[in-house]
Amino acid sequence: MSNYVEAAEWWRVPAPQLHVNKYHSIILDRGEMHKAVPDSKNQYLFSETGAGVKPLAIVGTALQITELLERSSNRSIVSDIKSLQTLYMGVSLYVPKERFEGVFPLNEVAKGLADFAIGIWGSAVREASQAEEIALFMAKLMKASPKEKQQGNNLFVKFSYLQEEGMFKVGKSRVSCKEIQKQLLAHLPFRK
Repeated sequence: MSNYVEAAEWWRVPAPQLHVNKYHSIILDRGEMHKAVPDSKNQYLFSETGAGVKPLAIVGTALQITELLERSSNRSIVSDIKSLQTLYMGVSLYVPKERFEGVFPLNEVAKGLADFAIGIWGSAVREASQAEEIALFMAKLMKASPKEKQQGNNLFVKFSYLQEEGMFKVGKSRVSCKEIQKQLLAHLPFRK
């Protein structure tokens, strides 16, 4: 996936794997993200088998992601895993990487695995006093041209039933895209 994103989309994120190659070299395989498909109930499902095992992600600019969540407002993310009902979200800058990377010394292996950690993009929830700013932001978003929505840094918003570094709780068992949008907007830095 390149750094250019025409529109934000839902993706399934593979788990990185280490492979031992010829001459005992170690290759880090990051895998490829695949488009996520909602189930028959129009929800994105976490499950113990199939595609639902993989975390979900959205890649795009803040405006593109907000717009996608608005278009998906009738959908939810649901955990069907009885022992893992808490849902988490983490936000970081999107930095595309090569799928395969040669890893030789052990400290490079540790570094490569650490690169998968999701950084937090603000941990404090904004106060209700920003409700007007959020409403203005949404109004501007709906009027923005596609070119305007593509401006800015691409973000990587990851959802999982397993908490990773920098992720925060967004729901228990089920969280609507509307609620995710609300929590994401609460973390956006607004400028007047």
